[in-house]
Amino acid sequence: MRYVIFVLLISISVSAGLFDIFSSEKIAFVDTAKKEVFMMNVDGSGLKQITHNKLLERKIDLSFDRKNLVFISGNKNLYLVDVQTGLETPLVTKEVNSARFVDDNKILCVEERKVYTMDIRTKNKKRVKIPFTHEAYNEIILLSEDFYYIEGGPLASRNYKFPDKSSSFYDKKENKDIWMNKKLGRRFRFGTNASRDGKFLVFSSEGQTERKHKGKIRIEFHTPKIKVYNVENHTFTVLHKDREEYETFPCFSPDGTKIIFTTKMNDRTGLFIMNIDGSDVKPVGPKGSSFAVWR
Repeated sequence: MRYVIFVLLISISVSAGLFDIFSSEKIAFVDTAKKEVFMMNVDGSGLKQITHNKLLERKIDLSFDRKNLVFISGNKNLYLVDVQTGLETPLVTKEVNSARFVDDNKILCVEERKVYTMDIRTKNKKRVKIPFTHEAYNEIILLSEDFYYIEGGPLASRNYKFPDKSSSFYDKKENKDIWMNKKLGRRFRFGTNASRDGKFLVFSSEGQTERKHKGKIRIEFHTPKIKVYNVENHTFTVLHKDREEYETFPCFSPDGTKIIFTTKMNDRTGLFIMNIDGSDVKPVGPKGSSFAVWR
């Protein structure tokens, strides 16, 4: 009888632990030293390893119900991971630039010259018709039903080490691009994320200053900083503009009031959380963490 009760208690404890994965907000991230994806509570507790593959996950995204995770490996193949069991399933075995959840069972995938949604349960694809006004697509974020944010650039075949980037918003209803190069700049971006309501973007990019030198214009590039962009009035705010350290791969909290990002502060390189205005910066999670997603 005691044995039965003991086993029952273990079963309840395990079930409760698994349920806790989905019961509250979580942060998924990449441990860059271990080359694996982990998940933790917002306060850094409850650390759980999700992948066991040593594939060097480059980009990750977590479903809104926190049950599934997708990641792009070092060779740009796309994988699906069941968060509860750790089971990994290849979804796309070709070069994918970006993959983001648009609902719990559907992701928006971006290849250089192809954009489509995929049902993660069936792997069925549906082409998204977006005019090829950019030479190639690096990132596309669905902000609302018919409104997209697009980051483009040159084709990878050109093999540019630091290719210029172009940015626009695409209005599907009116079938037109709103080009944002003057607002956002054309330099490389170190992570872009949208608030859940689609009203704000947060991204990291290099600043630049034009200076005249011997009659020629010389462009000086600065350490990547985080910028918050208001989609409705087309204005942006640079956070921590006076800091010398880089700040990269930002992501909004589900309610849009906080941002998690990667930087170095007080001799610690890893993840930090701050308010949307850049105040109240606090470290979270193990050192060496990056590429965070907050759900």
